[in-house]
Amino acid sequence: MSEVRADDRRRGRRDREHAEMLASLARVAGHAPVAETFAVAACLAAATGWAWWDTATGGEDPAAVVGVHGAAVVLGGFWIWTVSRRALDLRLPWLAVGAAVTAGPFGAAGAMLCAALFALFRRHTTSFEEWYAALFPDQQIEGARALFQQIVTDGSDDETAARSVASFTDILAFGTFDQKQALIALIATYFKPAFAPALKSALGHPEPAIRVQAATAVAQIEQRFLRRSIDLESELVRRPRDMPLVFAAARHYDDYAFTGLLDNDRQAENRHRALKLYFSALELAPENGDVELAIGRLLVRMGEYRTAADLLATSAGAGRLKPAGAIWYLECLFRIGAFVQLREAAARIVPLLDGDENADPRLREAARLWVPA
Repeated sequence: MSEVRADDRRRGRRDREHAEMLASLARVAGHAPVAETFAVAACLAAATGWAWWDTATGGEDPAAVVGVHGAAVVLGGFWIWTVSRRALDLRLPWLAVGAAVTAGPFGAAGAMLCAALFALFRRHTTSFEEWYAALFPDQQIEGARALFQQIVTDGSDDETAARSVASFTDILAFGTFDQKQALIALIATYFKPAFAPALKSALGHPEPAIRVQAATAVAQIEQRFLRRSIDLESELVRRPRDMPLVFAAARHYDDYAFTGLLDNDRQAENRHRALKLYFSALELAPENGDVELAIGRLLVRMGEYRTAADLLATSAGAGRLKPAGAIWYLECLFRIGAFVQLREAAARIVPLLDGDENADPRLREAARLWVPA
C-alpha cells in the first residue's frame, strides 16, 4: 500500500509540474493583440511619416520633428507595457514599435503588413494547446505504461533494461510517428540515465516534430532536477548536520551528472558538488559503507582510480563494502594495472557474490574471470 501511495504522490507531483510548465509556455505563446498592433502601427506610420517628410522637405521646425518622434517612442513603450500587463503576446507589439523607431514609416508599414498576414494565416494554424497535446499525447494503454514502469523501476534486471533501450532506439528508427511520440513521452515521464542515448537519438531525428518533442522532454527532465536541487539546498541551509539529507543531496547531484544530458562543464560542476556533499556525509557518519561506496563509484566516474581504490580497499577490509559494491574495487584495480591485487580480491569476492541472491550474474562471471585457476 505504501508503494501505491508513493506512486500516486509521484504521479500527482508530475501532473502539477506539467500544469505549471504548460501555463508558463502558454503565457509565452499567448493571445496576440493583432487589431491593436495594426492600429498603433498605423498611428506610428502617420507620425513618423510626417516627421520624415518634414525633414526631407527642409522644414523649419526641427524641434517639432524631434518631439513627434520622441512622443511616438514614449507612447509606443507605454503601449507595450500595457500589453505585458494583460499577459498578451509581445512579439507583434515589439515588432511594430521597434520597426517604427528604427525605420520610420516604412518600418511601421511593414509591421502593419505583418499584423495583417498574421491575422490571415492564424485561422489555419494549430493552437498552442493542441500543438503541445500532440507532442505529449495522453497514453490510453495502461498495460504499456505498467510495463514501462516495471522496466524503469526494476534496477536489478539490467539485462532487460539494456534490451529495452535497444528496442527504444529501434522504435525511433523504424517505428511509426505515433509510436515515436508515445515513446518520448514515456521516457520524459519515467526518465533514468539508461534512456539518455535514446533521447539523444531523438534530438537528431530527421522529423522536426520528434526533435522538438525530444528537446521539450530534455527541458522537462532538467526542470525536475533543478527544482529538486533548489529544494535540497534550502533544506541543507536549515539542517546542515542531517546526514540522510546530506547524503540524499549528494546522490541527487551524482544522478544529475550521470543523466548523460549535460555538457562537460555542467557535468563536472555537479560531480564536484556531489563529491563535496558525499565527504560531508562521511564526516557525519565515518563508518558508513554506503557513503564510502558512493564516493568510490563517483571517483571512478571522474577517473580518480587510485584514490577510489584506496578508499574502497579500506571499506572492504573493514567489512563495510557489500559484495556487489566490491565490483567497483575490482574496476579500480584493473584501471591502475594492479593485477596481482585484482586476482587476490576477485578470489575473495566471488564466493560472496555466489552467496548473494540479488547479485547480477554478469558481475559474478566478470569477477570469476580474474580468479586464479
